[in-house]
Amino acid sequence: MLKRLLLATTLAVTAAGVLADESDEVTMLDTVQREDVKRMLENSGEIKGIVELNVGKLFFVETEKKYYAVSENGRFIFDGEVIDVWNKRYIRDLDSATKTNRVPLANYNVDFKNDFKAISIGNDQLPVQAVAFVDPTSEHTSSLVERALANEKETHIQLVMMPLLGGHDAIDAARALLCTDDHDLKLESLLSRNFTDITTANDSETCGVQEVQLANAMRGVFTINGLPYLIRDDGLTLRGAPESVEEWLEQP
Repeated sequence: MLKRLLLATTLAVTAAGVLADESDEVTMLDTVQREDVKRMLENSGEIKGIVELNVGKLFFVETEKKYYAVSENGRFIFDGEVIDVWNKRYIRDLDSATKTNRVPLANYNVDFKNDFKAISIGNDQLPVQAVAFVDPTSEHTSSLVERALANEKETHIQLVMMPLLGGHDAIDAARALLCTDDHDLKLESLLSRNFTDITTANDSETCGVQEVQLANAMRGVFTINGLPYLIRDDGLTLRGAPESVEEWLEQP
């Protein structure tokens, strides 16, 4: 359902000829999350209404006798069952709370290669080990690509273009990368951060727009607060380019 809603909203925005902004993203994610919650609560009877509580971050606290969810400012304490809707399980101890920080990529049912035209780095005969959301114009993206290629026979990472840092130049570069079939040219452009040749070859007004919008919408889904943002297949996340991609992929 998540994938269908994101794609439907993206297509609607594309038809309007604009890039999705944060208001589009919030509306989209609210719809997804409320539908999930609605299904979880159906056994309790008809929902009378929903009111937003300004809790910010939420902390799980386990004591000798009970467990609680506490808002970051301490104003709210939730005394009762805590349910991880995405993973469909109860959070009743520190171990299960810690596991919420890792949501395996497979749980999202998203096809990064086809829906986002993700750029593969390394050995595409291997299963995808991680997905990285990147701004093509960022020097950190260039570093990530260089480090991933250092052991490309044992590595398979997919890059999703998320041009949020470099303004219109980043959007143009992302769309150009998405709209060429020359894989070597893509990697060369990302390494050098020179998109002159690849941008000149792209004269379509619509190519790549949908993929850029869809990637932007995923900011809230994956709680992306900086780029590059890597998600390993088991859900381990990292903001920034690791010093060693190989070591990060292998760590527990």
